[in-house]
This record gives sequence, structure tokens and C-alpha cells, in this order.
Amino acid sequence: MTTPEAALRLFVQTINATGGLTHGENPGELVPVADEDWLDLAEAYLAACEALGVEPVTPGEEHPHAQEEPE
Repeated sequence: MTTPEAALRLFVQTINATGGLTHGENPGELVPVADEDWLDLAEAYLAACEALGVEPVTPGEEHPHAQEEPE
């Protein structure tokens, strides 16, 4: 059985593998690189990162795990 933490980590790793977040059309808006129309996914990703205590991959940041495949 997958633990909630493991599920959150898999989710975060999946978003990181696709490049994390980028700037959206509106000022201050962050959207997933993989699907810029899915705003709720960006919010869920940020919440998961906060819950896990990890830094999200956001625009202008080099992140060492951004291209890693999820485990």
C-alpha cells in the first residue's frame, strides 16, 4: 500500500520531471510546464511541496532533480 507521503513525493517528482512550473498568462500566475492550462495542478503541486518541506521547481531556478524520472 502506498503511503500518503510516498504518493505526494511521486506527484512532486512527476511535475519536476516535466520542468516544474512556469509563468502563466496573468501576472504572478504559475502553471505547470507540461500543461499550462491546468492551473489547479500547479496549486496542488505547490501544496504538496509545502507538505513535504521541499522547494518547488519554479521559473528562473535551476533545480538538480528537474529532469529526473519519477521512481
